[in-house]
Amino acid sequence: MASISDILDNRKQAILRAIVDDYVRTAEPVGSHALADRLFLGVKSATVRNEMAELSEMGYIVQPHTSAGRIPTDQGYRFFVDWLMAPAEPVRRAHFHTPRSEVEILVEETCKLLSRITHYTSVVTSPAIGDSTVTHVSVSKLGTRKLLLVVVLDGVRVLNHILNFGDSSAGADAALLGRLLVERLTGRSIQSVADNGLTEGKSEPEWLTRALKEVTDFVSYELEVSAEADLHYDGASYIAQQPEFKDVQRLERVLAALERRKSLHKLFASVYVWPNVTVIIGSENPMDDMRCCSVVATKYRVGPKVAGTIGVVGPTRMDYRKAVDSVSQVAAGLGRLLTSLSPS
Repeated sequence: MASISDILDNRKQAILRAIVDDYVRTAEPVGSHALADRLFLGVKSATVRNEMAELSEMGYIVQPHTSAGRIPTDQGYRFFVDWLMAPAEPVRRAHFHTPRSEVEILVEETCKLLSRITHYTSVVTSPAIGDSTVTHVSVSKLGTRKLLLVVVLDGVRVLNHILNFGDSSAGADAALLGRLLVERLTGRSIQSVADNGLTEGKSEPEWLTRALKEVTDFVSYELEVSAEADLHYDGASYIAQQPEFKDVQRLERVLAALERRKSLHKLFASVYVWPNVTVIIGSENPMDDMRCCSVVATKYRVGPKVAGTIGVVGPTRMDYRKAVDSVSQVAAGLGRLLTSLSPS
């Protein structure tokens, strides 16, 4: 396997690192004079200029227009992320000192926190309900013809549904339906209920068969819509603040891409399994309208299970060091809190 020195020598590494750092900070092309004065390489600006020309030929930096300095390319950012990026300052654990009682509120607050820390748009997918286990079932009467079904998943997430009976005689057997639902739902995964239903091949009254099918259909529907509903993002305004998006049409394309929740969920669901942090730079993004952006994302766990994805979207001129460390640490904090809310 090639080492870093086989790809770029030490001087080129120092120059590329400095160009990335300066461009992230200023959004302005970086010139050879500024680098020669700051890097203390013991060489003149002409030598730095020659090194920058070689880095340009290799595809790591580019000159946006004549007489300008250089800016990193996607390839340059990729080399920086893979080889040159040093750890940033840790996110204080104090950010996570107050557990929330509701999973969705906690996920939304975490989304806001990550945006505030990074100044990028954050995206979090809530724990997928397919693998969630039914830990509690409650059935109660709503008049003579209706029942309220409450299903608790993993001790923290709640689904509810109203069963409407067609006649009052069916309502007389509400207690039987309640017992059966408790027996046939408790301890099962939502995916299992959707796939296999609640009937057990026994001869049962028609009203009961209809009621069990309605509950199965309700669970299947919740599973189907969960992927789109369980994606949260915050801080879209941070994109508009970046110099790269002064072009209104470019900004509109990115914001429209963020609204395509199904595609965005698919993108974030495709990242590597925790604890690795995935970095998708510019043209590597499968979503065409987001190829002027980079994505930094990772998985988080609830207990031993991978539960969802958390990350940020920003310009390719992203502070990757800060983004990677922030995403990693906020993911760990979210996982700890959700684990503390789950039953042991």
